Amino acid sequence: MRAEEIRRSYLDYFVERGHTLVPSSPLVPTDDPTLLFTNAGMNQFKDVLLGREKRDYVRATSVQKCVRAGGKHNDLDAVGNDGRHLTFFEMLGNWSFGDYYKREAINWGWEFVTKTLGFPSERLWVSIYKDDDESRRIWRADVGLADERIVPLGDVEKGDEENFWSMGPTGPCGPCSEVHYDMGTDVGCGRPACTVGCDCDRFSELWNLVFMEFDRDTNGKLTPLPFRSVDTGMGLDRVVAVAQGASTVFGTDLFAPYLKWLHDTAGCSYDDPEVRSSMCVIADHIRSLTFALAERAAFGNIGRGYVLRRILRRAVRHGRILGFKEPFLHEMVPIVNRVMGGAYPELSDSVDHVSRAIRLEEERFFITLDRGLERLATAVGEAKAAGQDRLSGEIVFLLHDTFGFPADLTGIIAGENGLGIDLEGYRCEMEKQKTRSRAARRFYDDAARTGEWVNLHMERAGEKTEFVGYDALESEAVVRRYRVSDDQIEMILDRTPFYAESGGQVGDQGHLLIGDHKLSVDDTQRLGDSIVQICMSQSEIDPSALEGPVWAIVDAERRFRIHRNHTATHLLQAALQRVLGEDVRQSGSLVDTQRLRFDFTYDEGVTSAQLAEVERIVNAWVMENHRVIVHSDVPVEEAKKRGAMALFGEKYGDVVRMVEVEGVSLELCGGTHCTQTAEIGLIRIVSESAVAAGIRRIEAVTGMEAYTQMATRDGALREASQFLNTSAPDLPERVQKLQADLKQQSREIRNLKKQIARGGLGDLSVKAEEMHGTSVLVSRVPVEDMESLRQVMDSLRKTHGDGVILLGADVGGKVALLCNVGKQLSKRLSAGDLLGEVAAICAGGGGGSATRAQAGGKDVGRLDDALEKGRALIREALKEQ
Repeated sequence: MRAEEIRRSYLDYFVERGHTLVPSSPLVPTDDPTLLFTNAGMNQFKDVLLGREKRDYVRATSVQKCVRAGGKHNDLDAVGNDGRHLTFFEMLGNWSFGDYYKREAINWGWEFVTKTLGFPSERLWVSIYKDDDESRRIWRADVGLADERIVPLGDVEKGDEENFWSMGPTGPCGPCSEVHYDMGTDVGCGRPACTVGCDCDRFSELWNLVFMEFDRDTNGKLTPLPFRSVDTGMGLDRVVAVAQGASTVFGTDLFAPYLKWLHDTAGCSYDDPEVRSSMCVIADHIRSLTFALAERAAFGNIGRGYVLRRILRRAVRHGRILGFKEPFLHEMVPIVNRVMGGAYPELSDSVDHVSRAIRLEEERFFITLDRGLERLATAVGEAKAAGQDRLSGEIVFLLHDTFGFPADLTGIIAGENGLGIDLEGYRCEMEKQKTRSRAARRFYDDAARTGEWVNLHMERAGEKTEFVGYDALESEAVVRRYRVSDDQIEMILDRTPFYAESGGQVGDQGHLLIGDHKLSVDDTQRLGDSIVQICMSQSEIDPSALEGPVWAIVDAERRFRIHRNHTATHLLQAALQRVLGEDVRQSGSLVDTQRLRFDFTYDEGVTSAQLAEVERIVNAWVMENHRVIVHSDVPVEEAKKRGAMALFGEKYGDVVRMVEVEGVSLELCGGTHCTQTAEIGLIRIVSESAVAAGIRRIEAVTGMEAYTQMATRDGALREASQFLNTSAPDLPERVQKLQADLKQQSREIRNLKKQIARGGLGDLSVKAEEMHGTSVLVSRVPVEDMESLRQVMDSLRKTHGDGVILLGADVGGKVALLCNVGKQLSKRLSAGDLLGEVAAICAGGGGGSATRAQAGGKDVGRLDDALEKGRALIREALKEQ
């Protein structure tokens, strides 16, 4: 069976058994900031499994696109080293939310594998949690599996969680039963005792059936859940490998097109064990890159962007092994679309964008790779000159972080030069970076909070909070739940006018009136279907007061400032598309009281003229006073037909909310807005910059903030005009003239320095001496910078180039050294080796070729001693003829 047939047959099988077909959620999560990428089929059902969200079905099936290349689940470095791990894969899954349980899940799983797929039952094994007797009985009695083919694993009490699945350290968990396929004795470790649970490739895990029945608290205590659920996951790639008789996942129709392209383009063969691993790495990594970038993820230096950069750089390094000297990965993007586009039609719309983004990143990395090799060579030379036996952890981390060199690659190259690497120091630097990365990520994490939730009005405790803030800024409510932590009180009301942070818009502030108490609401966040008001309390509150009515009041003036900025982002996107092209898409935003930040996809720089035109257009729309119309409860398909713009990768329900700026834009949006564009007042673009490859960022202000910015700049402009004795319109021309004059004066100063340097050459030439028939010039030169020292060397090389020249200088309190050795002499005397020994006397190091070298040092007081040492070494080398 072909992969597409297996994918289709799986979904059909469970739809026929009453499951609702749910599309794959985005690979780039937008509603779960704890995830870099969607890494399992259950991610989109997380709140359902936790009981925070209810849906109109209790059975579901899906094929989820997943990436495991960062965070807790990271298979990046394993790809290519075995035949089963991938960074991108498809997860087939079926779920029961309080409906069927173990018997149906096990029987349906067995029937699908043996009947629909036709896998021989004698090759199938299962594992269960050590004391899951119920599952064992079902496998034996219902399925008829022999007891010796049911392998018990795991022991939570001893810290072994094999066959006991959990969402995290706390939360829903339970035993699981896995279906394994015996790939045969010729695959794997070859040990006679090899069985399920071995780390080799023989027993391939096909399907994991998770039975969630407990809630684990911070102390490890397991409490039965209100309802039990089933969460299953089966990797399509592994199933296809078995169905097509392949010994690894790379031997299937899912990967054949990529391997063929590499064979045809680079002339390499999958049968060659020397290059097979590299071919597998590239074939896997191009899939991850294409799917992530198609959802408008972008290369960057932290978080998700950094993971993508690592994936690309690892693929490029393996491409170098295959002989690629120029960018090549971008040429494989159409192959991904050809293989996967039928199941994921969003790929076809993004081929050009993804290819362009990968090509630009490749071009940058090819340059970086060469620079990295140069930097590594310098580091090796400096370490040797300093008598060190290894490269420092700081250098290893720098090569990893800046140039994309993994520690093992640096270790190999260092080893070739007789050096080791400080792995412990490298790990320390890596941990510092992780700390910085964690600090950069902000989200409301329920599990991280202290204090226990206290439930009030239990009959309504699980219901969704009713948000009334689109139409009202005040409302009466009752407290459903609350908890106290430090000086905060967090409250969930049955209804609220407070907008919870989402879609880039910050949460509302205001206050709650509860009896005689007035609580300041400092932030509003979402927790599943509930809205949490985070309040600061200056005094103790009588808990009985929380059982009565609450009056919730939003800070109206603050909300209005947010309105202006949010509506302005819609105008900004429409204007950018008009000026830069329809390919411009939002990739992120921040809307608060002071400013707006808008990230968008664009591969080129934005010119000042384009930026000015965008600003002119948005302000024209403001002055034209367009109506802002909200369309609620619109079927999502109707919204698409009407051309409503959506944030790619955002999770939308069956019905959506559209915000229309009449005659300007139509977007899917859940935020709050002005009713007329004139309410914005004024829009001023403050800055525009690149934040990642293919991602630009505009920051702007509106209303009085915009007026204040404009007034401040006008004041500075008037002051500068007065200072330079010119008018404001003539100020740019005046500044340009001053810059031209300054450049001319700098050139004249440099020329004078050159003349002064050349003027001393006659005296230097006199210092040349003859050693064993060779002209040797060793001298300290009175110059101010390294460039001047190089100019002196260039001039001397014309008259003494066949001999030996060794020059030293005090440049800003540091030693600078240059050496030149004639080509014929370089067989006996190496400039690089000579300068290495000379620089060591000045507490420095350096290197170069046999004919030319450069070095530096810290101890200027030893410069004359170093030059004398050089003179002695030259004499000794020339004597040995």
